[in-house]
Amino acid sequence: ETAAPPQRFVQPPPRIHPVVTADNTPVTAPLPHAFGRMRIEFAPASYRPGTLYQYGLAPSDSDWSAWTSEPFIDYTNLEHGDYTFHVRARGASGETSAETQWQFSVRPPWYRTTTALIVWGMLTALLIAAIVWLRTKSLHRQADRLRALVDERTEELRQANSHLERLALLDELTGIANRRYFQRALVEDWRNAHAQRQPLALLLLDLDHFKRLNDELGHPAGDAALVHVGRYLSREIRRSGDMAMRSNDLVARIGGEEFAVLLTATDELQAVRVAEKLRAGIEELQLGVTTSCGVAAI
Repeated sequence: ETAAPPQRFVQPPPRIHPVVTADNTPVTAPLPHAFGRMRIEFAPASYRPGTLYQYGLAPSDSDWSAWTSEPFIDYTNLEHGDYTFHVRARGASGETSAETQWQFSVRPPWYRTTTALIVWGMLTALLIAAIVWLRTKSLHRQADRLRALVDERTEELRQANSHLERLALLDELTGIANRRYFQRALVEDWRNAHAQRQPLALLLLDLDHFKRLNDELGHPAGDAALVHVGRYLSREIRRSGDMAMRSNDLVARIGGEEFAVLLTATDELQAVRVAEKLRAGIEELQLGVTTSCGVAAI
């Protein structure tokens, strides 16, 4: 009879012994972040001389390690995540065992935990909201300052325009209304007189001997006479100093030595009496000039 071939030995998978840290403390899963050093020990299920080991750590290792007789492996400060440790054994005759697995995880650092990420997200949202609020508040303040500046400049411009308009309507020498203002007032008073069926009178005053005064005493004396006459006429017809708030009556210088007076609600007879009073009053000023007055009324 032929003898039966000897039965081939099947290498059993290795066993993983308690996993310990550097100070021989058993590892509890999951491992804390920055745990230091961790040692994984392994041994064959049945003792046979010449046993070698091959291992790998997924997902850190892409392939098996080289065969070694050392029955342990150390890992230090693994990144946080889930891991699977694989180990298998090979006997002296070359037979390879099935692999043994051990799964474990490493906690993330506190600042990368789910709670921390939520807190970071909330803080980031609050920071963005604070930045937006501060930026918006700053823009509002800037807009308020610009509006105030625009309002201030607008008011200054309005006052300047008002002043320019006032200057444009005043006679530069005497300070009373000029020809331009007189013509504007004449049109307005004429229209109002017709609409309200009220009388309107116009006095034209021309200073007599004015040229002789200029020739004999000089232009400064003539200018002084015009100023005195203008002030006198203004005082007599109750002119207000503000052109925008004038009374119903108006006195204006409309030429070199010519003045005009508008008398609202005044008929011809009353206007003649006013003209005579003004004529006599200018003569009493003793300025070296007298005046001739023309009167018209509607």
